[in-house]
Amino acid sequence: AGDDVVSCAWDHTVRGWDVETQTCTTTLTAGHAANGVAVSSSGVWASAHSDRVVRVWDPRRGDGSLVRSALASHKGWVNAVAWSPDSEHHLVSASHDHTLKLWDVRGSVPLYTIAAHDGKALCVALGAKGQLVSGGSDGRVKMFRT
Repeated sequence: AGDDVVSCAWDHTVRGWDVETQTCTTTLTAGHAANGVAVSSSGVWASAHSDRVVRVWDPRRGDGSLVRSALASHKGWVNAVAWSPDSEHHLVSASHDHTLKLWDVRGSVPLYTIAAHDGKALCVALGAKGQLVSGGSDGRVKMFRT
């Protein structure tokens, strides 16, 4: 809902919060430190982890199987994730391995891998029409089109 936010932490959790009541409504445990989290337009969560995996969660599911998928292709910590504003199925991740990966979360293999930085890729945003912006430990902000 509009009054909910999602957070993640090095205590291995991804949490949903009700802003109005200031209470935690959902706690998901990943087993590894979480470095970043994003929420899709359809309410699905994605989290970036130190075990080199992007986890896709569906907190709306009531059957106990909250992790929809674990996307593993990075060779270093995953620092950040961002959903596409154009598609509820497309997600981008940024990693210590210097790369960005564009995913279709209905599959398990990245659609694209971009050698983005001369150092760690630290943050990423995915804009309309495939515009991708990232920042890295090399001190650069770069823009790509997918």
